[in-house]
Amino acid sequence: MAVLFGVCNWVHPLLQSPSCCKELKEAGIDAIQLDLGSAEEDFPSSPGIQRQWKEEAELYGIRLDAVAVLAVLKHGMTAEPGSERRNTAEKAIAAAVDCAADMGIPRIVLPSFKASAIRNKDDLRETARCLRLACALAKHRGIAVATENLLDVTMMKSLLNIVAYDNLCSCLDLSGREDVFEALPEHLAVCCGVHLKDGMYGESGVRPLGEGSCRAGELLAALKREGYDGPLFLENRYTEPVFGPDALYALRRDAEYV
Repeated sequence: MAVLFGVCNWVHPLLQSPSCCKELKEAGIDAIQLDLGSAEEDFPSSPGIQRQWKEEAELYGIRLDAVAVLAVLKHGMTAEPGSERRNTAEKAIAAAVDCAADMGIPRIVLPSFKASAIRNKDDLRETARCLRLACALAKHRGIAVATENLLDVTMMKSLLNIVAYDNLCSCLDLSGREDVFEALPEHLAVCCGVHLKDGMYGESGVRPLGEGSCRAGELLAALKREGYDGPLFLENRYTEPVFGPDALYALRRDAEYV
C-alpha cells in the first residue's frame, strides 16, 4: 500500500523535539502530526520552536501534516458555552489555526474523546458549534479542519451537514469502531488521514500492530481494497513497557508491519 506514512508526536517524549526528524526518516517515517500543547503551558508555539520544526522537517524530508488540539480532551468542546472549559477549548482552536498557518501546515485535528466525547444530541450540537468556529477561522488562513470521532456514518453525515463548511474533513480512528468494515467506503469519502494503533481488552494503543485485538491486519487489508492512498499515522503509546526501551525500534517494527 503506497501511502504517506507518519506518526503522531504525542506518542513518545522523543518525538516532541524537532531533532527527532532525522531518526524518523531513518525509521521509514515520512510525516508527523504535532500536538499544540496544553492550556497550562499557554499553548507553547513560539516562533523559535516553529522555525526549528520547519528547518528540521525540510532538511530530512518530513512532512508536517497537522496540528492536533489535544487540549480539548481536557477542556471539552461539549462544555457549556461561556464556561471556563469551553472558553479554553475555543482559545486552543484559535491558537492551533494560527500555529498551522504560521508553519505552513495544511490542517488542524480536533479529537472528540474524553471531555469532548459526543454522547448525545446536545454534545453533537456543541461540537458542531466549535467545528463551525474552527472552520471559519481556518478557512480565512487556507487551513482544513479534521474532526476525529467515533460517530457512525449517519451521525457523521449529520455533523458535516450542520457545520456546512467545505474545509471540514475527518481524521479516521480505526480502533473501537463497530461499523468500520461495512461503512468504510463512506468514512473514507470524507477522510484526510487515518490513525493506526492496536490494543487489548478495550484499551487502545498498548500493543504492537497485529498483536492486539483491534484487527489491524484486516483493517489495513480493507483500506487497500478500497484504494485508500491518503496518509497513515501510527498512534500506539510507545511509552508502554510492552514496546521496550527503544521507541524508534518499536516505531520501525510497526512501520514494517504496515
